[in-house]
Amino acid sequence: MPKHFLPGYSLVTLFTLICCISVNSLLGQDVVLQGQVSVDGFDPNTTHITGNLTFKPGGSFPITDISNLSNLEYIGGSLTIERTDLVNLDAFSKLDSIGADLVIFSNRHLKHINGFSNLQMIGEDVIMYANDSLEQI
Repeated sequence: MPKHFLPGYSLVTLFTLICCISVNSLLGQDVVLQGQVSVDGFDPNTTHITGNLTFKPGGSFPITDISNLSNLEYIGGSLTIERTDLVNLDAFSKLDSIGADLVIFSNRHLKHINGFSNLQMIGEDVIMYANDSLEQI
């Protein structure tokens, strides 16, 4: 008689359950978005990233719109926003937690960071510099 780890569940069923638990999560991955094209290709249904999330220059078009990330609630690692052409960070209005650092630097058009209104926890440091147009925090 075959032995089952959990009565009534086959190994295939358990594997399927484990793989589908976090359909809207990027588990154990760092996400680097370079240029607007890579941001536009980001799955807008993603709510959790367990690794780091980094925005940085690259590609043909600078990053000007991050609305594809408006459902993001959790980042397990650091959030780094580096040398973009963003004016605001309103797309992060659902973001509740950053597990490590929040780093925002050299964003010449960034005027405010009000988009972090729902942020409850930053696990480590907040580092901000060279955001020359920043009007308010």
